[in-house]
Amino acid sequence: MLENYVAIAQAIKDQAPGILWFDLDKGQVENPENFNSLIVPAVLIGTSEVDWKNLRGLSQEGDGKITVKLVLRLSHQTHLTDPLLLANLKDIELANEINLAVSQVPGVVGRRHSNDYPAGMFYVVEQIYDCSFKFGPNLKAVPVTAKINPFLHNPSVA
Repeated sequence: MLENYVAIAQAIKDQAPGILWFDLDKGQVENPENFNSLIVPAVLIGTSEVDWKNLRGLSQEGDGKITVKLVLRLSHQTHLTDPLLLANLKDIELANEINLAVSQVPGVVGRRHSNDYPAGMFYVVEQIYDCSFKFGPNLKAVPVTAKINPFLHNPSVA
């Protein structure tokens, strides 16, 4: 699953270079007093429960969800005639860029749910994606040449 986190973070970084902080979601928004800092705009990536199926050997595949939280600074109160409104909406537009990036990552099936909400001094835009995970050794096809002893193949030939 590490590959999924890295692929998602890299895709977001490429699509939305204005993101200043990437991390695993460890509860930084819900319990900021337990963490040193969070530089915003930030992206926190977390997974929910994954149902795994065993394939061959050590290989497995599973279906689950990945949550991507865009964390912004809680904006000041605005109204339709306030010039800050456009700046606030531009910040939220980052969520669309993140969705475009995450939707193109292999293994991401699609966006299931999105929600935005204030959380203490932060404003969070949360998007949840259905994903297909793969785990196990990377097997690659390798050409093999075999020499067959004709006497073993057809013992009547002598």
